[in-house]
Amino acid sequence: MITIVSNGNQILYSGYGDYSVQKIDVSHELEDFDPDKFIKEVRTKQIVQKIKNKQRYEKLKKNLISRGYIVDDSDFNPEEALVYNYGGDPGSVLTISKGDISIDLWANGNQHYMVFDDEWFFLCLWEQMILQAMPRDRFQYIKNGFYYFIKLKMEGSAELGGLDHKKVFDLLLLTDKEKELIQTILTQNICIKEYINQGVCDSQLPISWFAGFYETKDSNWIEIFLDYKGEQLNVGDVADEENFLDVLEYIDDLYNEAVELSAI
Repeated sequence: MITIVSNGNQILYSGYGDYSVQKIDVSHELEDFDPDKFIKEVRTKQIVQKIKNKQRYEKLKKNLISRGYIVDDSDFNPEEALVYNYGGDPGSVLTISKGDISIDLWANGNQHYMVFDDEWFFLCLWEQMILQAMPRDRFQYIKNGFYYFIKLKMEGSAELGGLDHKKVFDLLLLTDKEKELIQTILTQNICIKEYINQGVCDSQLPISWFAGFYETKDSNWIEIFLDYKGEQLNVGDVADEENFLDVLEYIDDLYNEAVELSAI
């Protein structure tokens, strides 16, 4: 059976399959929504996650040492354990060794993203609305609506999967003048900021990043190298994980693999 979603005579979507339609009373939802409180909550969760990452790493490291491993973590920041948080020249981040076997965890490649800077956008919008004598409450409505939909997308709303920083404004009830003003700012691309390598970390990235409002120019990954007496045993295996702490959970498996390869 075909499902058709339309707005009057305009067909918005059609296709085969079971689809759900979610209706959101935006005006009602925005009455009590505080974007500044939401942003603060996101940043607070990031701080809490950093603490959890550090505590988890300390526990993992202590466990590894108790099993006879030597951990070289001089280039590792456990608070920022996701692979995209490491930049600059590709290289070793963590080295775990026991006897003649060493397991070298690399952040390989570079990270390069073009991110929609929501904070800068609303500074530009505020400035332009003042110049054009537009009501303050309309600015607040647009800001509230933008971050409300960001919140929904970050919570995993399937209906907003394809939403980007331009389409989000189509979900708001805007006047023609407001649409024109927003489009002018977006077209100039002055709110698209470049983030490369060390600048790519949670605390420095705009809130829009966490809703997927960015373009990937280049990215990196965790690569695992196994060595025996300083000689490389493998060509480098790309880890399925994006978090160094997750890789540390199966160091014994990597060690045993290295032992088997060294015997060949």
